[in-house]
Amino acid sequence: MIKTFYITIVFMLFSGIGHAQYTLKNYSNAEIDKLPIVKEIANWIQYNQIDNVIPLLANKNIIDQTYLDSETTFLSLEYTRDRIDSYTHTTVDDDRNIVWYERNFYKNSKSKLKPRYQIYFTVEFSNDSYRIIDLRFGKKKKINTSEYDTN
Repeated sequence: MIKTFYITIVFMLFSGIGHAQYTLKNYSNAEIDKLPIVKEIANWIQYNQIDNVIPLLANKNIIDQTYLDSETTFLSLEYTRDRIDSYTHTTVDDDRNIVWYERNFYKNSKSKLKPRYQIYFTVEFSNDSYRIIDLRFGKKKKINTSEYDTN
């Protein structure tokens, strides 16, 4: 009986660890007509659809494609849609001529958000086309979280 109780407790602990919940905070300076495009690019990156991302790279040397594949595979497995508790988007006004997008992943921990991962990219729009001119990933302490909002 006691053995069953301990096994149940251990199982519950591992189940809780395996189902960590996350918050996504997105920031961009994209205007309303460009926002759906950059959100879609972020989703392609997050859900390992690199066949849609690679053709958009302005230069194939922007990011190693093996690294891109490994990071997007990790993202798609770790940050699945069912593990995202909340999703926010903040439009940031700035004077830059380039469109940028930042997606930050936070682990929900009690009343605090702990930075876990970041996708950052810039997109150049020209006429009716666009291309990614910069793409970076950050993990844990290497995340450059910008304080765009007061949360």
